[in-house]
Amino acid sequence: MRARLAKVLGALGSVAMLVGAISSSADAETHPEADAWQFELAPHLWIAEIDGSVTVRGRVRGEGQPEQTLSAAVSEGGLVGGSGRFEARKRRLTLFLDAMGTEADTVGDLGEIFGETTSGEVYSDLALVEFGAAYRIVDWRFAERALRSFWIEGLAGGRYVHLGNDLQVDTPVRGNSIHFEGKADADVVDPFIGARWSLGLLDDLALLFSGDVGGFGAGTRRTWQLVSMLRYRLPWEPCSRPIWASAGYHVIDFEERGHEVGGRETKIDLQFRGPILGLAMQF
Repeated sequence: MRARLAKVLGALGSVAMLVGAISSSADAETHPEADAWQFELAPHLWIAEIDGSVTVRGRVRGEGQPEQTLSAAVSEGGLVGGSGRFEARKRRLTLFLDAMGTEADTVGDLGEIFGETTSGEVYSDLALVEFGAAYRIVDWRFAERALRSFWIEGLAGGRYVHLGNDLQVDTPVRGNSIHFEGKADADVVDPFIGARWSLGLLDDLALLFSGDVGGFGAGTRRTWQLVSMLRYRLPWEPCSRPIWASAGYHVIDFEERGHEVGGRETKIDLQFRGPILGLAMQF
């Protein structure tokens, strides 16, 4: 799973950097109505925590053992992940490509299982790729500089989600060692809709907010996310390109139900949340 996560993020990062490197246009913030395409590349560091529960399908080790499900409550902080976003904008239309990922290795609480109070090791990894378009509905400028403005955009697109969860339990029961291995995975593509807005607080400082909801049973049962961020334009411009520093908070919540075993469904109900820090360069 770690290899799959690294490949997804690495491939998307290479594409985004290649497109950004060969692109050139006017300053996207000072000329939002320019006819030429404008581009932005923004990598971020995400310090996340995971909270929720998973119900996995698996077997106790041994021949002839029936398939069964176990549920584990998970909670862990200090996860280090990352994301990268590429945008191409022309007039009121913005096309975007976004990727993010993180992973967790934690102890899940299973309650009383096999006649004993039991915990198990839960490994979860998340890889997500979003693609879509945004259209600027409202654009209200306070001054000639475009950053001193308020705008609202509607957005829609698709989201590929890989969310893997492996549960391993080793526990002694009546003098015997019980070993259980199970998993609940999601590899789906969701549609999503949402909106985002920006408010220019100062000449070089803006507050941004984005929210969306997706799934609708087409991929995951339900997925929603919120991102709030402050962006500050740095005083230096290498190669005459503006650079922005950003800090904010990102929350994404998943609910996915899968196959039924013994009257119980496998289920993923997890939330990843935490602060994000990053830079953005415009071309």
